[in-house]
Amino acid sequence: MINLNGVKARIKRNKFIDNAADHFRDEHSEIVQLLKGRGYDALLGIQREDGVYTIIGEKALYYSTATGFEGTIALEDFKTILTRNAMSKGQLAVYEYVKIDESSEVWVKNAYTMNALWNTMLMFL
Repeated sequence: MINLNGVKARIKRNKFIDNAADHFRDEHSEIVQLLKGRGYDALLGIQREDGVYTIIGEKALYYSTATGFEGTIALEDFKTILTRNAMSKGQLAVYEYVKIDESSEVWVKNAYTMNALWNTMLMFL
């Protein structure tokens, strides 16, 4: 079981809430509760006004796309994709989406929020 106090301390240090602003979702939000109701280990993440979300779980990342597709990717696999993207694009690149395969992209809002997602996710690996 994950220590939520440790997670909350990490997101505060990473300025996740500040960077995500109105898009930040915690364990009390509707999307996290919906995912938990489906049996997922959802904890926190981001969600746009149109419903597109990126939510970190204890073992996986849950996401939806603008076309309504909902997917799951193992945290370790997403970490590998993030690392590959950061190494090829650099820190100053524009990050709004991270492509995970030929048909799906995960919304990360911007480089700062992506970094906060990444650092928070590392707690679970």
